[in-house]
Amino acid sequence: MQKSNRSDEERLLEAVNTLLNLFLVDETQFSPAEGRMKYNPVDFQCLRYVDQNPGTKAVDIAQSLGVASTTLQSALDRLVKQALMVRARHKEDGRARAYHLTATGQSLRDAIHRQDIVNMGAMLAAVEADKRDVVLEQLDRVATALKAKVD
Repeated sequence: MQKSNRSDEERLLEAVNTLLNLFLVDETQFSPAEGRMKYNPVDFQCLRYVDQNPGTKAVDIAQSLGVASTTLQSALDRLVKQALMVRARHKEDGRARAYHLTATGQSLRDAIHRQDIVNMGAMLAAVEADKRDVVLEQLDRVATALKAKVD
């Protein structure tokens, strides 16, 4: 196999950009949330976080996602308006609001997860079965190292 003239970083950038376009931009290939909602990274991650942490406060969501409180509040307002989440008084902090998924929000979150699994299956199908463990171990290593830098 002939070595490319491009740097490793350029090759990785091209691969990542291709995957981002296929899975997050091009709605004709792998429709986000089984076609139920256009992809919005903050909205999708808010739904995921609240699903895993029902009754959480906005400040906790913002901190976990690493987004500005104004950005997060816009997303939460939008998700509440779409009846995907509800706000309630926080049981421990009366001044704060607690966020919960509605039944519609849970159904959408489940659809997002199912679509994510289909997408991951499509990516894994491109890797020979006997090499998948190596690919997954390396991706885990990259994710762990990058996450450690922000924690």
